[in-house]
Amino acid sequence: MAFRKPKRPSEQVQKQQLVERLIAAKLQRHADALLAPTVWLDLEATDDELDLGATRFGGLPDLPAPTKWPTVEKNPLFFVGQFDLASLSVFEAAKALPSKGLLSFFLLDVPRGEQLHCGEGVVLYTPPTAKLVRRELPEGWDDDDREPYATCRVHLTPGWMLPNAMEPLVASTLSAEERRRYSAPSMASGFYPTHLLGHRDHNGYSVQEEGLRLLLQLNSDDELGAEFGDVEDVDWFIDEAALAKGDFSKLVMAGGA
Repeated sequence: MAFRKPKRPSEQVQKQQLVERLIAAKLQRHADALLAPTVWLDLEATDDELDLGATRFGGLPDLPAPTKWPTVEKNPLFFVGQFDLASLSVFEAAKALPSKGLLSFFLLDVPRGEQLHCGEGVVLYTPPTAKLVRRELPEGWDDDDREPYATCRVHLTPGWMLPNAMEPLVASTLSAEERRRYSAPSMASGFYPTHLLGHRDHNGYSVQEEGLRLLLQLNSDDELGAEFGDVEDVDWFIDEAALAKGDFSKLVMAGGA
């Protein structure tokens, strides 16, 4: 079946719809605290050779030759995707990221079709002055079942989000009575796809730590060939102070159980 990019309301309409949701619950005074910009990511599998350093998911990463492929206990991580930060500069959400360079995401994964454990993730920042090469699979990648994710174009759409009711931001912003009136669109509605920045969309449980910012939520995706068990998503979080410094060395992961 040919890929069809989902139709979504404009960025302004998305935001207004969420504001109206808050107004209906008499919570509009908290709109500035709760609403967050995001970038929706729709993945389209392709056999084309995509440009070096371009935003894409799957396949093989573009990194400087001296950069070591990330590993956990000598196990090479899956390359998830990379973002050309200069091309993201038009998005409100991306103002939190460096304005140039390449941001690359890696994940501990096991063969699809099993209950996956994705408790480790790495994000690498490559400055714009670095010379990139398309990397080959590293030593230690010798399992025939460990095929890299499928190469995918990424269709980017700006949007807005509200946090799920279990997130620390909701508890710190709303009173107990206000929390009883609060609700956010759920992932089950199909409203939230894979996205960069914004809020984590998962009503089942939360990352209960203050000061964390969602970097990427990756949902199970047939185009990419990624399946994350019953939870259906895996997420990279970063401390807000570290993000402000452009330090991606320490992350908190969630999902993929």
